[in-house]
Amino acid sequence: DDVVTEMNDRFITSCSKPINKDCLTLYRLYGEDAAGVCLTFTIDKTNLTKNIILRAVKYADKKGLHSELEFLKKIIFDVELLTGLKFQFYSLPIWKHFFKPKDYKIEEEVRLLVLDTKNLFPKNPSSAIRIEKGWAKTYSHSILNPYIQFELNNPDFPLKLTEITLGPKFPEAAINKLQLEEIIRQKALDLTSTSKQKQIEDVVVSHSTISHYR
Repeated sequence: DDVVTEMNDRFITSCSKPINKDCLTLYRLYGEDAAGVCLTFTIDKTNLTKNIILRAVKYADKKGLHSELEFLKKIIFDVELLTGLKFQFYSLPIWKHFFKPKDYKIEEEVRLLVLDTKNLFPKNPSSAIRIEKGWAKTYSHSILNPYIQFELNNPDFPLKLTEITLGPKFPEAAINKLQLEEIIRQKALDLTSTSKQKQIEDVVVSHSTISHYR
């Protein structure tokens, strides 16, 4: 039905603020206990649209409340009380994705929300951007969810990968750094567009500066 269709056509990419680059806490939480990597992106704001939204997450206060949501809730309550009519904010089902409990504040999350993939580029329907779709089971809740993949550093997408930082426990970091650089070089050679080649070639591979992790 419409609810299931809508639920399965919303995709979230979770990031953090630049200040948290190479952060041990985030490595331990989301980077395979520091054996993973940190990906650094720049943002092309011209590619943000009503269907591709990038915003910092708003966390609840000490009482577990969001002042913005409480304000909207009061408006809805007052309208129904005064008129007897049901009332809702049209965009609330979209913006609700940018609110989280206070317990997660340490993440300083920035979310990229992609909506309505069938009409992702209404102004440019012939966009060359390729979207691959699939299904995966979530690690935390074991729920089947759809996912989408975009071509790396596609000029129509707002996130541009600029650096790959190997975590402090990344295995065989020295040789794998060289291998990742070779993958990037070969990936660039496979591209026909000179500008896209340059974007891929410019991706830097570095080591974590954290040296005291067990």
